[in-house]
Amino acid sequence: MENSNLHSLIDKYIANSITQEEEFQLEQLAKNAANAEIIKKRIIEHVQINKALATFDAKEALKKFKAENKTKVIRLPGLLKYAAILVGITLISGFLFKTVFSTADGIEALDNLEIVDNEIQLILGNGSVTTINVASNDSINLNANGASVIHNTTKLSYSNLLNKENVETLVYNELKVPYGQKFTIELSDGTDVYLNAGSSIKFPIKFLEGLKREVFITGEAYFDVTKDEAHPFIVNTGDMAVEVLGTSFNVSNYPEDSSIDVVLEEGAVALSHSGSTNTLELVPGEKGSLTKSSSSLAKEKVNTSVYTGWRDGRLTFRNIAFKNIIPKLERQYNVEISNNNKQLDEEKFYASFEESDIKVILQYFQESFDLKFNVDKNNIEIK
Repeated sequence: MENSNLHSLIDKYIANSITQEEEFQLEQLAKNAANAEIIKKRIIEHVQINKALATFDAKEALKKFKAENKTKVIRLPGLLKYAAILVGITLISGFLFKTVFSTADGIEALDNLEIVDNEIQLILGNGSVTTINVASNDSINLNANGASVIHNTTKLSYSNLLNKENVETLVYNELKVPYGQKFTIELSDGTDVYLNAGSSIKFPIKFLEGLKREVFITGEAYFDVTKDEAHPFIVNTGDMAVEVLGTSFNVSNYPEDSSIDVVLEEGAVALSHSGSTNTLELVPGEKGSLTKSSSSLAKEKVNTSVYTGWRDGRLTFRNIAFKNIIPKLERQYNVEISNNNKQLDEEKFYASFEESDIKVILQYFQESFDLKFNVDKNNIEIK
């Protein structure tokens, strides 16, 4: 590939306008030592320019220019030890970091992390709680009439509900996926729901004839909905409802998020705010958002893989403050993080990580901020 195309990919990456396919091309090019050096140089230049802009006083510069009648040369502050962070708004992907930049020592304390897997819980209609052992295939009795389901290591299926004829009323179960886990449930109509860590779904054990298919979620879930025009599918998030007939989309509504987001990959959906008759329709490739503070609905074109990559183990941050990254890391890895570096709290990042353990991810932040860590079991203190 010519250098002009390489530079184009680098600029798109820095501007956060790169597609998933283009990012893959850049990652492959970075394996070449000469290309890696070009990428490194371009990122460092970006750091220098943006750090200069961050401290540049336009009024003062204009005043001096008029007084001296000559061009003012901007003196750049010292370069960061590594260019993992771009002026507090960009952290390069884990792959490119490992390929282009050095890694550092200094976080050996994280070797002492002790993480215990929490259990996935299924709350039955009578309020009783059963745990799902992902290491085995078990049968779970749902009611006294003999209705039961079987799960395997990755999925709980209600489409093969035994004794369906004994379910004649709307009975709800709730599946809770803890921190550090992901799990899939197949609903009675064949709809697949992929639940991210720290999420839950409340659903009927059997959708009934003549009624809408309605479920309730907290956290984040990806839906692959079985088409049934006679029975619209409704996803309730508390403040917003998503109505579909058959489609694939992602819903995210974690407590720390400023908005409820729906990203559509296939089909069509209509979003509505509870208590309002206004709706917002999405087409594939769009993200619809309900801003929690103002209850306003809006949509925009997005790269859907940024929002759905968690299903494949990809952890992605887009213009997110570090204080809001912390709860996402806590959910993903089932750890507790306390941050005493308040300067870091407000720094915003663009970042992409493939399947990585938390030590690798925290190392990227450590590279830029010279962080130190204390660890007690699964508690991480950032000093």
